[in-house]
Amino acid sequence: MFFLSAALIVMGLGPAEADPAETMELIWLAPPECPTAQDVQDDVRALVAGAQNPQPTKVTATVSAAEPGRWMLELEVDNALIKGRRTLEAETCVDLAHATAMVAAIAIDPFSGAQPEETTPPESSPPPLDPAPTPAPITPQPPRGVAPTFTSYWSVAGGGGAGWSSDRTGVVRLSGGWERRRLGVRFGSDVWLPRRYDAGEAAVGISVTHVLGHLRLCGLPGSDSVTVLLCGGARVGVSVARSFGVQDPGSRGSVATAALASAGLRWTPGRTSPNLGLFFDAEAALHLTRPRFHTDGREPAYTGNSVALLLLAGAEVRFGVQD
Repeated sequence: MFFLSAALIVMGLGPAEADPAETMELIWLAPPECPTAQDVQDDVRALVAGAQNPQPTKVTATVSAAEPGRWMLELEVDNALIKGRRTLEAETCVDLAHATAMVAAIAIDPFSGAQPEETTPPESSPPPLDPAPTPAPITPQPPRGVAPTFTSYWSVAGGGGAGWSSDRTGVVRLSGGWERRRLGVRFGSDVWLPRRYDAGEAAVGISVTHVLGHLRLCGLPGSDSVTVLLCGGARVGVSVARSFGVQDPGSRGSVATAALASAGLRWTPGRTSPNLGLFFDAEAALHLTRPRFHTDGREPAYTGNSVALLLLAGAEVRFGVQD
């Protein structure tokens, strides 16, 4: 009788229920302004409370500042069922701490939500243990508010400024572009506003305008907010002259071609899509053809220079593309 009572006492004591969160080995590397490792551990404990079959899990999380107002998380999860790495971005370090806790909880208790409701078994016999099914691989998802990562962009831009060839005149530019990582292609058209040139007599001369298309290949060093544009390419178009102050005014066109080199800056305040940015370009052109226009057999009223310079400013809208 004494031995039976002692056995019942031992069975009644049993081992204390383990904390599922204690099955996790957490390595949390983050700046001082971020939540602490204990904060992440507490979030995990709240998410896995009551887990039936917690999995021993190792979680390594490294948080760093990606750029002003953005944070980046390098997350690695390793246990018997789940093994993988993930890079996340968010506006606050707190969001990344919550994301770490969420991924860790899924790894520790991958069967949460698939278990039947707990029932109290008879004291005379323990419940049978069913073999755990092999779960499908779980891919952690980024928390809400995390901006998507784009692999390339299309852009539309417009602006204006001043151009110097034989004389200064206004220039209007419309352009588009495509870029991937830190390389890009720019294409579009420029219209040089009409400029009058006298032919040596008052009220006699020609008015010259240029309509030109350009194609440029660009390197784009810098950050997502401030980018340097270093470009080279070519342009081709037509220079049009119209005479005035003569008996038979008329128009004449001449092909215009040039090699281009430019440098500029683009400032993009935000990272949402589409991105609105401002740009400034300084562009030099080496003319491969130099049009000459006469009026009624007089000396040329206009001869194109060998080198032209453009200073342009405007706005650009970028549309992100996820491949």
